[in-house]
Amino acid sequence: MSPQDLIDTNRYPLHRPTHGRIAELVAQGREAMQGQSLFALPNFVRSNGVHRIVAEAEALTAQPRRYHREPYSFKPLDESLAQQHPTRRAQSYELAMLYGEQFDDQSALRQLYEWRPLIDFLEQIVDRPLYCSADSKYSLMTTFIEDGGQHGWHFDTNEFVVSLLLRPAKQGGVFEYVPELRSERDEHFDQVSTVLDGERARVVSVPTLSGTLVLFHGHHALHRVSPVSGETSRCMALLSYAQREGQTFNRERLRGSTD
Repeated sequence: MSPQDLIDTNRYPLHRPTHGRIAELVAQGREAMQGQSLFALPNFVRSNGVHRIVAEAEALTAQPRRYHREPYSFKPLDESLAQQHPTRRAQSYELAMLYGEQFDDQSALRQLYEWRPLIDFLEQIVDRPLYCSADSKYSLMTTFIEDGGQHGWHFDTNEFVVSLLLRPAKQGGVFEYVPELRSERDEHFDQVSTVLDGERARVVSVPTLSGTLVLFHGHHALHRVSPVSGETSRCMALLSYAQREGQTFNRERLRGSTD
């Protein structure tokens, strides 16, 4: 099954870059990313494509992980700051993960990740060249969050990430975020603290269905996946593109502290 077979090309004719629909989607994407930090494309992957990707993922061995990590994984930890400072308030993570090195060249997810028409489309929205990450582990991942699991509040290391929801949880597992909460000029640590304390006035919940592709500006938007409950695990693929060829991640900061 080729990437073109995975995608609903009637809605999203990425294989036809001069199609008028592409210009519409790019304009919508730019506006959404600027105003909301997020652009969602529902039914991007057809149901049979979702089933294929999930089946391939479930045939692999996911690594259970339970750990804590500070919300700012891209910042060196300053232990001179108070324990309640937002940069030191470690968040809980409990999930299972598949890593990029586990997906071979024939896997549907890797073929989609590396598909040039998808990369070209994303480049138009973010208005810069993009490359598949050179990080063999963190370039392409799939997460499973079971009953009681969660993915704590954090800012992303990379400027944006592309996600593909493969299966929502029966209850919980909602993607929540606060758009543009920090900037390079002002970290707004006081506002970040209020969200970590439970304030939800600015929190946006994103109900998504299987097959939804999401482009998200997570470097400036605090976000999490709420705790999952029920027998159905939440399954999500994460596709990381770099702005420089050969770019990798700082693995030590990504790892967090294991319970």
